[in-house]
Amino acid sequence: MDVTATPDPGPARDPAAVATAAADLFERARVAFRLRVDTIEGAAAALLEGGLSEPIRAEAEREAHKLAGAAGTFGLHRASDLARELELLLSDPNAHAVAALHALELAEALGRELRDGSQREAGGGETGRTTRLVLVVHGDRDRASEIAGAVEARSLAAVIARDATAARRLIRTRQPDVALVHADHPTIDDETLALIRDLDQCEPPVRTVLTGAALTTDSRVRAARSGASRFVASPASAAHVVEVAAAPADAVAVEEPATILLVDDDEQILLSVRALLESDDLQIVTLADPTSFWEVLIEEAPELIMLDVDMPGVNGLDLCRLVRADDRWRSLPVLFLSANPDPDLVRQVYTVGADDFVAKPVIGPELVARVRGRLERARLHRRLAETDPLTGLANRRKLDDELSRLLRTASRAGQPVAVALLDADYFSGVNNAYGHAVGDAVLQCLARHLRVESRAQDVLARVGGEEFVVALYGTTADAAVTRLTDILERFHATGTGLADGSVLQVSVSAGVAEFRRHGDDFHTLYRGADEALRSAKSAGRRRVVSVDAVQTRRAAGQVDVVVVEDDHVLSDLLRHTVETSGYRCAVVPDGEDALDRLTDPGGLSARLILLDMDLPGRSGIEILRGLRAAGVLAHTSVVMVTARSGEADTVLALQQGAVDHLAKPFSVPVLMHKLHRLLAG
Repeated sequence: MDVTATPDPGPARDPAAVATAAADLFERARVAFRLRVDTIEGAAAALLEGGLSEPIRAEAEREAHKLAGAAGTFGLHRASDLARELELLLSDPNAHAVAALHALELAEALGRELRDGSQREAGGGETGRTTRLVLVVHGDRDRASEIAGAVEARSLAAVIARDATAARRLIRTRQPDVALVHADHPTIDDETLALIRDLDQCEPPVRTVLTGAALTTDSRVRAARSGASRFVASPASAAHVVEVAAAPADAVAVEEPATILLVDDDEQILLSVRALLESDDLQIVTLADPTSFWEVLIEEAPELIMLDVDMPGVNGLDLCRLVRADDRWRSLPVLFLSANPDPDLVRQVYTVGADDFVAKPVIGPELVARVRGRLERARLHRRLAETDPLTGLANRRKLDDELSRLLRTASRAGQPVAVALLDADYFSGVNNAYGHAVGDAVLQCLARHLRVESRAQDVLARVGGEEFVVALYGTTADAAVTRLTDILERFHATGTGLADGSVLQVSVSAGVAEFRRHGDDFHTLYRGADEALRSAKSAGRRRVVSVDAVQTRRAAGQVDVVVVEDDHVLSDLLRHTVETSGYRCAVVPDGEDALDRLTDPGGLSARLILLDMDLPGRSGIEILRGLRAAGVLAHTSVVMVTARSGEADTVLALQQGAVDHLAKPFSVPVLMHKLHRLLAG
């Protein structure tokens, strides 16, 4: 009889191990992806400048081709499509400047997709999703949309079902991480209870938050028995509902092991409790000598303290009083262990500020449950205290800690940090005209936009009203002005969608200060950024201004850009473009006057001159020759602006010292690109 051997498939791979391996592969590929995008961006910039060589074009085309395949392999299908479009665009050796602008936009979008992909689990598809999905079950379409908007403002994904029946069908193919289920009546219906049970029976169980007006006791009990974990009474703001829903899901994701300080003079208790509690997410520090308590507390910074009552020298009651008397440790959970269950002692324990009391001998499961419960509640309270409930960003309290950490890291690494203060323009007018709900939606949209555009090492916070702080690690003030200008212009162009289908466009102004260059601590940097922000507001809003620009403007006659142009329509457009980018601009309409003022040592001084070719009084070429003879070109760049189609004038201008030319009619994006490149350099 013939027997065909079946190959041994080997041991089954653990799905978690497969996911981890895929994520590791993606991390290693991410650097290569970034380098490929850099190559593509460099080719697009060269094409924009008219200097794209064939080898650079061919290399960029190959890199786009590689990205199209590799990104799709990791499930980044949008990135793959963008790379294919870039490959097609770069395959044309005769591509022109318009194509270059499109290529730059595509490359920027590709970079964002690849960066966002680093937050997902490699492998793609729904099974690779790590952004939590929130199911919103609500019969009121407008209210459901409002809640979904609040969900997305916290960088979570939302899916809406109109009722429990539709939701039950949906979860068969797409399991959420959290469910927000609204009960229309005080008495909960059977279909809603069935949905809650289905969610609880998912693997893993889905946390369910039930909302409703005046739910009866019986309804609450039935819902809790079916698996509902939280209740929120209506009416409640969408932001509050989402905050309640997000908090439990956040609580299970512990980034670092919790440190517990256990103080007891009994070595056996130290050993046994440590054996009971220590695990991957719980680190136990034991201390047998209570006289060293304060030094160990400072060094270890635990998240919970466990104290014995009776100890030689210093007892647990004394130590608890010390903890509660210090602002830094006032809210630290304290749990007492004691073999003496005397009611008077228990009363004293709670009087000095204890959170819990456990009698010896310790029962293992009870102690573990109490400790984990205290830790989870403490973390939740800390998170609520450190998070802005409307936007999900850090609040001022958290910002102080995060920015101090970032500045310490930058100081050790010798890196710059740009600290920017952002403020929505005319925001009170938005609230007055549209209502505070729309104002909240604008702030949530801005927060979401900043979060999408930021890097993992950046710090984002809302510090009150319509003000936000953005700290950019490894970024100078000049680079931050360019980057934030682009980010905020995209936010203005995209706008905030309103319930009636319209789009509300709100501009944002910003001031930027740089660590060490403008201050060595957050408060000094904040004051500098605030002054720069006020300068941006007074200059017309919708612009980003650095502390350096403010200081430059204080010096009489010193500006960033001088526009020499006699057409007032064109000069107004140029001035607006320059000032919107955060730079100070002066306009001189007469050629003779321009030459006199720019060559006078006490006259007008600029980093960049936009010089029209055809001017009254003197031509642009004559002015350029005069600037060159006076030595102005040693510290000032000149871009010649011309409507002439011939190359001879352009070549002549470059020979006389101009660094670039701009043809009329010009593209504003092309102008901004040249402006940022020249002034940043």
